[in-house]
Amino acid sequence: MRRARQRAAAAYDAHAALFDEVGSRLLEHLDYIKLQPARVLDLGCATGRASAALHTRYPQAHIVSVDPALALLRNLPLNSSAPQSPTALCGEPERLPLQARSFDLIVSNLGAYWCSIERLLPELLRVAAPGALLLFSTFGPDTLQELRAAFKSIDERKHVMTFVDMHDIGDALGQSGFVEPIMQMDRLTLTYSDIDQLTQELAALGMRNVLPAAGAGLYGKAKWLTMSARYRRDSAQLTPASFEIIYATAWKPQQARRLADGSQIIGFHPARKA
Repeated sequence: MRRARQRAAAAYDAHAALFDEVGSRLLEHLDYIKLQPARVLDLGCATGRASAALHTRYPQAHIVSVDPALALLRNLPLNSSAPQSPTALCGEPERLPLQARSFDLIVSNLGAYWCSIERLLPELLRVAAPGALLLFSTFGPDTLQELRAAFKSIDERKHVMTFVDMHDIGDALGQSGFVEPIMQMDRLTLTYSDIDQLTQELAALGMRNVLPAAGAGLYGKAKWLTMSARYRRDSAQLTPASFEIIYATAWKPQQARRLADGSQIIGFHPARKA
C-alpha cells in the first residue's frame, strides 16, 4: 500500500472526486456535535484535503496529518506562518508513531480501508484522549461488486479486496473499547467509458491493492480480456462501479468501562436517499 500510494501522489488530486464527496459527507457529521478539540488526527490524509477542512472548522486546533506515503505528504498545503499549522507525519495506521492519549478528535476519510480492523481500532483507542471522538469512513463489502462479479464469471479466485461489513465494524468498535458507536451507509455509483478507465483511476488513487497482481504472459492478458467482456454495462453502455461507503462515529470513554456481559448498544442507519 505504501508503494501504491507513493506512485499515486502526482495524479491523486485529479482523480479524487469520490474521496472528496465522501469526505464532505463525513465531515457533515461534525455539524451536529459540540466539540472544540485541541489536537486533531487526520489519518490516511493523502494530499490533505480533509486536513484543510478540519483546519478551517477548528482554526485553533493542532492538526496532525498522517499517511504511510511520504510522496503524498509532500503535497500537503502546509503554511508554517499560520497559527497551529498542520503537522505532516509519515506513519503506518496500525503502528502510529504517536504518544498515547494525544488526540481529542480522530478523523479518517477512506484513509485506512486496507488495514485490519482488529489491529487498527485498538491503536486508535491508544492515541485517543479520554472523551475523544472517532469519525471515519471506509469501504463496505458491496464496493466494486460489478468487478467482483465479472471476475467470478471466469474463475473462483479472489480477485478484488474483501471489505468489512458495517455490522462487523460496529461490533469491533465495541470490542476494542469505544462506546456509543453509530454506523451509517451510502451507496455511490460512478460510471466510466470502459474498464480500463476504471482501473486506471483506482491506480491513480493508490488503490492498486484492490486488484490482484496481473497474471504472467498471455494467460493474464487472456483472462483480463474475458473478464472485461463479461463486465456489466448500463443502458448507456457505460461501465458502472459501485462503492458502498460506511461512516462510523464512536467515543473513547472518559474512563475505561464495559458492560458486565461485554455488550454495547450500536445504532445502524439505512443508506441516505438520493
